Amino acid sequence: MLPPFPFEIAFSHMLQSLVEPFTTTVMIAFTWLGSPTIWIGLGLGLHWLHHKKLAVRILMISIITAFVVEGVKTFFARPRPGTEFLRLYTDGITEKSFPSGHATLVSAQTMHLLRYEHAPAYLAVLAAVLVLGVAISRVYLGLHYLGDVIAGIAIGSLLGWAFWKLHQLPRIQEWKAELRPYKYELLIAIVAIISLALMLLQKEIGSIAATLGFLVGFYLFDEEDPRQQPLAFEGLAMVKVVLGFFSTSLFVLLNWQLVGSIQGFGILSFVVYFFAGIYAAVIFPGLWARWIHSIQKKPRRKKR
Repeated sequence: MLPPFPFEIAFSHMLQSLVEPFTTTVMIAFTWLGSPTIWIGLGLGLHWLHHKKLAVRILMISIITAFVVEGVKTFFARPRPGTEFLRLYTDGITEKSFPSGHATLVSAQTMHLLRYEHAPAYLAVLAAVLVLGVAISRVYLGLHYLGDVIAGIAIGSLLGWAFWKLHQLPRIQEWKAELRPYKYELLIAIVAIISLALMLLQKEIGSIAATLGFLVGFYLFDEEDPRQQPLAFEGLAMVKVVLGFFSTSLFVLLNWQLVGSIQGFGILSFVVYFFAGIYAAVIFPGLWARWIHSIQKKPRRKKR
């Protein structure tokens, strides 16, 4: 067990001395920006807008980060700040504190996005504000110590950079080409291993199961159409994304009804989220494409 250091306790007390309603609202908003739900949602939205390569990378980073964080948390077993601090937000947290999962995830995603897009300086500044905002919010809300979020930023930045770097290595590209004929067997093996790990860890069930379902649907059933071009978030594309989120969120409501809690674990809960991922990857885009095609095929009435 890793106890808090005196400077961490002092920093938490200093931040919580600034507690007031507006600041708390802002901090909760920042905390949401570091949640798996937001990043998985971003990945789904990009997929529906035909930015498929980037969407898959964002979802893969989400699932990798979840397992790395849980492994480190289990090893250090550091408890969260105790009753001497105000706990201003409690949605779905466990009692392990080191490192901060939110700080790790937002750091990994922003580091990868900055490297992937070769972002200009102003986006790097915005990314830094986002990462620092999420990190500070976790301490302000009484959910982490300073060391937890610093470790999260370090681990996440390393994960994001390593994920980007690995995809640049020539040997990795060769391996991907060599393994492509066995992609179905590899995917089944990965799903089986991660599913077993989920049963053992019983953490982040919903987000990991949905991400797994998405990857299975994407790699097994999604057909690459060279005519598809990335869409701007406007007009019908905006309607598509909104309908996608709305219809996919129905699976969360179904899980609440069947299992009783979004954090509840069970085979039924796993199946519901897993199918939600498949739906988001291939079923919804297929239904949307058929609807658009039917509209375009309808003959227009000639004006008399």
